[in-house]
Amino acid sequence: MEQGSILPFLKKPGSHQPGTSRSGNSRPGQPYHRRPNPDARSKQSSTHNSKHYSTNKHRGPNRRRNTDLEKVADETKAELPKILGHLHGFHPDEFSLNLLEDMDPLSADDCPCLENKACIKVLKMDSFDAAIELDPYHNVRKHLGMLRSGSASPKMDTEPESSNTYDNSDTPTDESIKRILCEIHMNDSEPRELSKHEDVQKTNDSSDNFEPHTVQKEASVKGGLDLNDVHTKQKQPAYSYNLNHNRPVAVLNLASERSPGGGWQKGALAQEECLCYRSSLYLSLSETIYPLPSLAAIHSPNVLLIRDSMTNGHFLLTPQSPYDLPTVSVISAAALRKPTLSDDGLSFKHAGARAVTKKKIRLVLRVAANKGHTKLVLGALGCGVFANPPKEVAQCFLEVFQEPEFQGGWWEEVVFAVLDNVKGADGGKDGKGNFGQFYQVLHGLEV
Repeated sequence: MEQGSILPFLKKPGSHQPGTSRSGNSRPGQPYHRRPNPDARSKQSSTHNSKHYSTNKHRGPNRRRNTDLEKVADETKAELPKILGHLHGFHPDEFSLNLLEDMDPLSADDCPCLENKACIKVLKMDSFDAAIELDPYHNVRKHLGMLRSGSASPKMDTEPESSNTYDNSDTPTDESIKRILCEIHMNDSEPRELSKHEDVQKTNDSSDNFEPHTVQKEASVKGGLDLNDVHTKQKQPAYSYNLNHNRPVAVLNLASERSPGGGWQKGALAQEECLCYRSSLYLSLSETIYPLPSLAAIHSPNVLLIRDSMTNGHFLLTPQSPYDLPTVSVISAAALRKPTLSDDGLSFKHAGARAVTKKKIRLVLRVAANKGHTKLVLGALGCGVFANPPKEVAQCFLEVFQEPEFQGGWWEEVVFAVLDNVKGADGGKDGKGNFGQFYQVLHGLEV
């Protein structure tokens, strides 16, 4: 089946070239349509003619914005089960928890030895939008084609007719999300029975703790996990990767170590929340593994995107088939929370904080490489409300990339998606904000 690029979805309504025509909200050469977000449209005023959430509301507390985003979160949770019910074989709740202490340095024998070095790009844009630009053709169909089960790979050219449309009349509960995902697992080519412990775990889960198939031992530490047995903390995959196919882009989630998805269900607005508003990411962030250990990262291999960015109005993506929706993988890692800085605020006060930051970056790159990701979308780790110094964090990224372990051709594309937190003369690529600091340190360098 011919696949269309997802890139046209990143254009704002009305931004198509003059002189062209198309019916409704359709996109040329593209199976998608935008479904308007009624809450976003209803917030227009006589002084703001945009139909999107205004980007000048990103700073500081804003009750109206938070209320709007709570509605977006509720809508995302309501829409996901309707879509996932048609995507048999796609497991948005799969994850693995990776501890730095359990990971060996990368081996040159495992390196893909890509011929050309990656040239770092620092872009002022949303992380998921950057991922779609890196690989505009990676959708559910391609993602499932990349995977193979023990018997046969899903035949995506012959998906059920019912997958072409899906019913939007119901408003499912969290329990219905669990039920639909259980049905997806049961309809896989190799269904497996739940163990007694898994069955008990499913029964005992609260409505907010979505975890239908987590395999783990009895809790022995705070947070519900035995951290000495990392292999029991991960969702067991029903398939393995086919090494003959390219992996999806790996997106770094600048995560909260305390709460899955940060405050996304309460209308909070940071990078992690933005990812959750747009996707199925929260389904793979199990409450049982929080609070996260300092040097730990969650790998979520199957993340489904169902809506546009906040800047573009959070429109829901309504393709001709849900198999055409874009997919990525996500690596969730938390930065140091408000470390002590130097007197001028430009660097870490203690060398230990800098060393820990480099360990966190090293962990993210090892997870990406071990999972076969060659295209990365990274970010300004901890440079928002966690108040890490942006220039020094950017330098930490550069120093880790230049370590011998990560040489030899591991990366095809490396992008830093960094929104600017400074406006006016002090903003931009030459400015003092996060975007400027990362641009000046990293943009254009080969790794």
